[in-house]
Amino acid sequence: LDAVTPPAPIPFEEARGAVEAAWRSERTAAATLARAEADAEAIAGGAGFEERGLAPATEPPLTRRDFVAGTTPDFVAAAFAMAPGQARAIPVGESALVVRVDAVEP
Repeated sequence: LDAVTPPAPIPFEEARGAVEAAWRSERTAAATLARAEADAEAIAGGAGFEERGLAPATEPPLTRRDFVAGTTPDFVAAAFAMAPGQARAIPVGESALVVRVDAVEP
C-alpha cells in the first residue's frame, strides 16, 4: 500500500450524464406506475383491459411455486395475496404490469 486516497465527489461534468439518465429513468418509472395504478383501479371497477388501451394476456392457472417470465421474483406471491376481481399495478423496472386475479382455485 503506497497511499490512501480520501473519498472525493465526482466532478459534475463527469457525473452529469449518469445523473440525467438516472433521473429520467426514475421519472419514467414513476409516471408509468401512476398510469398503471389508475388502470388497475378502473379494471377493478369493471373496466376491460382493452378499454384502457392495454393488451390482455392470460396466464394458465398458477401455483405458488410458479414463475412468470418477464415479471419480478415476487410477482406470483403478490398475485396470491390478491382476492378474485382485485387488480393492482406491479412495477417492473421502468415498466409496470396491471394484474387482475379472476379466480382462486383450491
